[in-house]
Amino acid sequence: MTSIQSQLREMDSKVNILMQKIQTIEKNEEIIGRTIVMHNNKIKKLESSVSKKAGGGGADMGEMEKKFAKKSELNELKYELNSINPLDFVTIEQVKELVREEVKNELKNK
Repeated sequence: MTSIQSQLREMDSKVNILMQKIQTIEKNEEIIGRTIVMHNNKIKKLESSVSKKAGGGGADMGEMEKKFAKKSELNELKYELNSINPLDFVTIEQVKELVREEVKNELKNK
């Protein structure tokens, strides 16, 4: 009887540990999702800024250096995103939902 009870306690503690790990993963999903959205917004702003500058004529090089990232900074960001690999933490449906929300936000802003 005590053997069964100890096995049950052991299984219960393992289940609790698994639940904690799942909760941590879910929190990480949220954080990574927000980070992806933030980086996408930054990229869109940069793209729109570049297209405006290209259409508006020459801009001061110092001003452009302040507004745009250097290649080394982009490589660093790419390395960080690849090392995290956010797609390991989100489902395809979650990514689709995030994209839908962003598209709706963009359409509202226009």
